[in-house]
Amino acid sequence: MNKLSDEAILLLKKHIEDKNKILLDTYDTDKEFNKQVNIQMQKELQYFSKLNDINSQDISTDQIEEYKKIAAEKYINYSEQYSYVIEKIKNYHRNMKIHKLIQPIVDLENLIGNQCYNSNIQNYRWGEWIGDGREFKYPIKYLCRDGSLKKEKYMKKDFNADEIMSAFYPFGANDLHIGKSIFKLLDYLENRYSLNFIELEEKRNRLINEEK
Repeated sequence: MNKLSDEAILLLKKHIEDKNKILLDTYDTDKEFNKQVNIQMQKELQYFSKLNDINSQDISTDQIEEYKKIAAEKYINYSEQYSYVIEKIKNYHRNMKIHKLIQPIVDLENLIGNQCYNSNIQNYRWGEWIGDGREFKYPIKYLCRDGSLKKEKYMKKDFNADEIMSAFYPFGANDLHIGKSIFKLLDYLENRYSLNFIELEEKRNRLINEEK
């Protein structure tokens, strides 16, 4: 673990003191104020240690160090830097999971989206009315890579993770976030039944390839 230099500790303490001077009037004495500063100092030192201990089996050390570098440029507090890096790692794992499970995710969206029904649709066959009501595939909307909102009948396998997570069904004034819902459903099933869908999907693909 990297050691926090004396200079860095002094700078951190000064930052915390400056940050809290606006609250000085709320403390009865300078002693109480210094007590609060020291509490925050201890908290920040703990986060400094946690930040340096971050690692991941499936993310390179260089990538994690890049996350830390960006965090240091964006935030002064180690607690905020730590939260930023952890969120980046979570997003990396999320993106990899979506990439590896893109086929079942697309299939599930298709199954769910095809359960819509409109009782007001009038059905005709060869010009003859055969009754009211019809099931149909509800279209999705999603945010494209360029930030624009796009409409599609189905999710597609070439969607990236952000497009999957942004996909929704617009119902008037309300939206159903189908991409997030499917991802959360898969997580729920994995946690409840001790499953690993990535391993199951890879096993399925191996069996299919062996049969060819």
